[in-house]
Amino acid sequence: MASPLGILSALAHLQIVMAVSAVAFVQTASLLLVGRGASTGWLLAALLGTLGIYLLDGVRSADREDSVSQARRATLCRRHRGLFSSLGLLALVGGGICAVSSSSSPWVLVLLGLLGLAGLAHVLPIVPWRSGRVTTKNLGLIKPLVISLAWLIGGLLVSFESDPAGPPPSLGGLIGFSLMSFPLLLLDSIWLDRRDMQADARFGQDTWAGRLDTGRYRLVTGILLMLPCLGCPWLPGGWVMIGWFWLGAIWLVLVPPQRLGSEAMQVCLAALWRYTGLIGALILVTTGR
Repeated sequence: MASPLGILSALAHLQIVMAVSAVAFVQTASLLLVGRGASTGWLLAALLGTLGIYLLDGVRSADREDSVSQARRATLCRRHRGLFSSLGLLALVGGGICAVSSSSSPWVLVLLGLLGLAGLAHVLPIVPWRSGRVTTKNLGLIKPLVISLAWLIGGLLVSFESDPAGPPPSLGGLIGFSLMSFPLLLLDSIWLDRRDMQADARFGQDTWAGRLDTGRYRLVTGILLMLPCLGCPWLPGGWVMIGWFWLGAIWLVLVPPQRLGSEAMQVCLAALWRYTGLIGALILVTTGR
């Protein structure tokens, strides 16, 4: 019988943990911005779209940086390269179908389509660059910004579809949620880059996590942890939510990724703040506090 740790490890290596954290993130955005959760169709779109990108990224990275920083994941992807590639493509198609069937606003669908192209640019070399066509993952210095913006924009767009008959999210709410979540998205992205620092250096990837010495890295991550306070006055319940976000995110400042020997635990810790944020949003909405 599989142990709980073994099950968690399998969920992390199969990208389920990250995919479900995308569901948690868009649901949190919807709850905080319009007071109700996203529809099942949009939650499936977030789940399948994220799962597809991460599966394809795992296949692409199996012979490169993952072979150094995430050896177990790389071995799994190499062993089942065809299966994971097929599942990744099917997940992307399924996510697209869910988004199209759930959308009531053409402009949201167009923007999500562009977001999908940005996701594909993370795993396919379609970005023109000085050295030729590359993926956004190859552009280590801008990669955290691109990834963080993609997560944020996805959450904001879904919130516009969560209550089509009601008022749209307020400008203050959009600003507040953005100020609260974007620094934390950057924080977990840089933390994961710190995990991959040796692998990125071996394959010639220049990242901020690799450029920063220990002291500056701690300073930057500490600032990113505190910046969400700027969004609290804009968002109803913001001062409550910041505590729930910090409950999961503070470990990304206190615990260096190298201290966690388990690849699965590194993935889970990076995504934890999205889960604690969803718990806080559910409590806030159901209690009206």
